[in-house]
Amino acid sequence: MPDQTKRVGPGQPGGGELPLRVETASEGEAVVCRLIGSDTMEACQWLNERLAEAGQMTGKILVIDLSELNFICSLGLGSIVAAYLRARKLGMPTRLVGPRPEVMDVLALTKLDTLMPVYGTVGDAVGVWRSPSGRG
Repeated sequence: MPDQTKRVGPGQPGGGELPLRVETASEGEAVVCRLIGSDTMEACQWLNERLAEAGQMTGKILVIDLSELNFICSLGLGSIVAAYLRARKLGMPTRLVGPRPEVMDVLALTKLDTLMPVYGTVGDAVGVWRSPSGRG
């Protein structure tokens, strides 16, 4: 089955003029959500909806790629936690990927980096998950 990519954000149908873009793709057994731009308070409900849609895609692991996210507000963190909880109910582990230092600082301060493992690349997150010791 070919990978499916859904891009929503500024300049995309249904995207509005938010400073955040989300690209969701099925990459093998992983559902990968790439957050691009800034997650401001105005974008949080929209982000929550996009992550909820991603959780409904077929996959065995949810990967949230933060490598192109330059800001996240507290409500955005809540959206990520909500996605984690939804995925957990489905038996899908959640992995975070490549946060910039300023985003990583927020993840560490809130201890979310202990709830969801953080990896350097999507390949690392999926590769570790595929190994017997990395599941869960």
